[in-house]
Amino acid sequence: MNVAGKVAVVTGAAQGLGAGIAGELAKRGALVVVADLDAGGARSVAEHIGGLAVGADMSHEREVRRVIAEATKVHGGVDLWFSNAAYSRASDLLAVPDAEWDLFWRLNVQSHIWAAQALLPGWLERGSGCLAQTASAIALTLNHWDAGYATTKRAALAFNEYLAAVYSSRGIQVSCFCPRGMRTRRLLDSAAAGSAAALNAMATAVTAGEAGRIAVDGIEAGRFLILTEDDEIDSHRRKAEDYDSWIQARAAQAAAECG
Repeated sequence: MNVAGKVAVVTGAAQGLGAGIAGELAKRGALVVVADLDAGGARSVAEHIGGLAVGADMSHEREVRRVIAEATKVHGGVDLWFSNAAYSRASDLLAVPDAEWDLFWRLNVQSHIWAAQALLPGWLERGSGCLAQTASAIALTLNHWDAGYATTKRAALAFNEYLAAVYSSRGIQVSCFCPRGMRTRRLLDSAAAGSAAALNAMATAVTAGEAGRIAVDGIEAGRFLILTEDDEIDSHRRKAEDYDSWIQARAAQAAAECG
């Protein structure tokens, strides 16, 4: 998809990766809708890139549909929906209450489903549209210090695969963005505190702007799987070739880092 002139909604775009993606889309001529729970942050990003801001909570279906309605009211429709909003909180499985699992599922998985259900009927009728989602490299490998994130990001990848398999022959582009290390404030703070995992991630971490460029490059090239590090697929391949050894290696890593 050539994004110039297209109406592109980016969720979770008030800062970080979402803001980087929104900025790159605007730079290439897209009409960008910046959606985020942080309405003030969304306005700030939208003003900076010349976009439209919508304060919304993507963990509720009515809010997903409201963002689509706002974009349609102002721009006449939506051509590209980039689901980037996500929830993460480093915690052990036994420390995650049911209410928090519900939030993980609603934001990291269900919000993608709601967007697809709302947009696909019109897109299928006209024969075009693009669903892009941030799933994280964790979806291909594992995050052993955040049970909710690891589980739901894998589910998001599976949903992307389903969409691509079922709808790509009918004119719908599906792109799944799986960035590895991001130079976020959280990562920088963790590295400064001496976290071994954070220090390791810093070695290959990219900025939000760099990640945004990579993501939009992938969309314009029509790729399904978009990575910030090409060697990430090698890890995925090794897992498929010898699952037991891969699990054993992850277990050793978890024991070393988490105790």
